[in-house]
Amino acid sequence: LIVYTATTLPVAIYMLQGYFKSIPKELEEAAILDKLSWFGIIAKIIIPLSIPAISSVALYAQGCNHPCRIWSRIAGGW
Repeated sequence: LIVYTATTLPVAIYMLQGYFKSIPKELEEAAILDKLSWFGIIAKIIIPLSIPAISSVALYAQGCNHPCRIWSRIAGGW
């Protein structure tokens, strides 16, 4: 489990970092003007906008790890 996480984590961070950098700062500034707290900005603006990116990373991680699990079951004897 740790090996699977260690192999997919760098690519997942790279993918999410690029997506988070593409979110305009103006949205955060507008939320600050609307008197949202930092947690409110993350919960109400950043996370809803990043659901597609998070789901893409989840599918990528599952796709990278799934063949390893199948092979271990075949080689290990169910």
